[in-house]
Amino acid sequence: MRDGALIGADTFGRGNGGNLTVNASGKVELIGTSVDGRFGSGLFAQQNRRNGIGNAGVLKVNTQNLIVRDGAQVSTATFGAGRGGNLTINASGKVELIGRSADNSSPSGLISAAAQGSTGDAGDLTINAEDLFIRDGAEVITATIGAGNGGNFKLSILLVNSSLLVSLLIIFIALLCVLLLVQVQKEMQET
Repeated sequence: MRDGALIGADTFGRGNGGNLTVNASGKVELIGTSVDGRFGSGLFAQQNRRNGIGNAGVLKVNTQNLIVRDGAQVSTATFGAGRGGNLTINASGKVELIGRSADNSSPSGLISAAAQGSTGDAGDLTINAEDLFIRDGAEVITATIGAGNGGNFKLSILLVNSSLLVSLLIIFIALLCVLLLVQVQKEMQET
């Protein structure tokens, strides 16, 4: 899928979102954004409304290789009160996350997060693969910037390259900063 193409099982209101499962014997490749940069290519099972109370569904990708590049994303985020979905990647070969969108505004990546202004909890993110490569600004995110809890991150791989370790360290430090900021904001509101 490329140039802003997407498959979604999102919810925008009270009802729960659907589950989305992709089974591919070869590879799943998600590339880039729409020409105007407004829509990233990807797979989505999200709660998409600030006032939405439905829970996002489960998103699973079962494949040999998963490639997400140039601003494309796989996401089960919540933007509302509903819980974000669980995201599971099962790759018998490799998972490659590469780069950002052409305008540098969106990272390529795997996302299970509770967005700013949301009150729902983020879902869990699980990656099972032989190899995992994250480079050139791509990201793996399971976090909360909203009032809800962040999800769990489970990683089971055979080979980790050095740039992955640096990327995971940066993500961990960023998450700690966000959590500290949220705690400070809560304390300031209480006083």
